[in-house]
Amino acid sequence: MSLLGNAQRSAPTIQLSDEKRSRVETRTISSLKQSNSATMVGNLKTPTKMSLAVFPPTGGLVRSGGDSTVTATGAVHFDTPLSPTELVVGTYTPMSVHDNEDSAAKFEPNGRLEFASGTIGQWKLFDADSHLYTVTFAQNRLSLKLIPGRGLVDSHDPTVIVFQRTH
Repeated sequence: MSLLGNAQRSAPTIQLSDEKRSRVETRTISSLKQSNSATMVGNLKTPTKMSLAVFPPTGGLVRSGGDSTVTATGAVHFDTPLSPTELVVGTYTPMSVHDNEDSAAKFEPNGRLEFASGTIGQWKLFDADSHLYTVTFAQNRLSLKLIPGRGLVDSHDPTVIVFQRTH
């Protein structure tokens, strides 16, 4: 639905892949007024870790893809959710410049932060329940909130992405 409640065409893409990306299946679901669905069938002979990704319509917001429900059947096992420390580990692109630092940043499991330029810093979990982190490097001390899959945002304004998740 649009902001005014009128139906609008939506086409999110769903991708299912294995860990090595040797098996990738992609479906685009398009709908206007009625809900739509896609089924991905597989017969895995051995335990295989699979990842499911839902991509919003091109140029749209995630919410413009509509409500989503995912159902997995068969001999399915889900991993336990990642801890707040595990969630933040990865590579990010800075979306604002701090002390001339705008190169890619890698958040390591040990609390170390390294920029592609060589600048070293550190990150620390401040509050697990609200996913707040303290990030320090050069002359900067930032209080950021993690939105999984999106990145680290300003703790006072979640619309301002400070570090966008890339990997």
